[in-house]
Amino acid sequence: MNKKILSVIAIALPLSLMGFGCNPFQKAQDKLTEKAAEKMTEGLLGKATGGKVDVDTDSGEVQFKDNKTGDVFGFGENVKVPDDFPQEVLLYPDAKPNSVITSRKEHTANITLTSTDDAGKIAEWYEEKYTGDGWEEENSSTINNLEYREYIKGNKKVVVSIWPNESEETKSTMITLGYREEEVETPTEE
Repeated sequence: MNKKILSVIAIALPLSLMGFGCNPFQKAQDKLTEKAAEKMTEGLLGKATGGKVDVDTDSGEVQFKDNKTGDVFGFGENVKVPDDFPQEVLLYPDAKPNSVITSRKEHTANITLTSTDDAGKIAEWYEEKYTGDGWEEENSSTINNLEYREYIKGNKKVVVSIWPNESEETKSTMITLGYREEEVETPTEE
């Protein structure tokens, strides 16, 4: 075969494969398009909000951090918990975080977790952990399979809500934790 025919085959073969849905580069092209869309979305949201935005299309996770305040808002299948998340908010072992919100100005933090453990077992774990660490149980109730607890220690309060999520194919338990630290008023001299 001459070089001209080889050149035509070298160009025509990949093009014909692409035309028949056998594009060997399609997966790579799709991934590049997806990553470009992520970066564009992150850039647009970051510019609009003045913060750092991370979008992960593989997991469906979105994480936003306000550059001025340090506040965080995130949601997804296994969202990243910020390094400076309050240590007073105990994360149930092997539970996956689905959302996280922090506000430094308000001294608050909220997180929602999903576990495969039974709601009663989770409620007992939180009760043991908080009361064993000097927290006082301020409120406790069970209404329609929802376990609700409030724990206080000094000027800090943690609210725990636990309920079975029976709407999914695989049963799970949702855990929502809310945290607030009240500012301590210092007496002013007159």
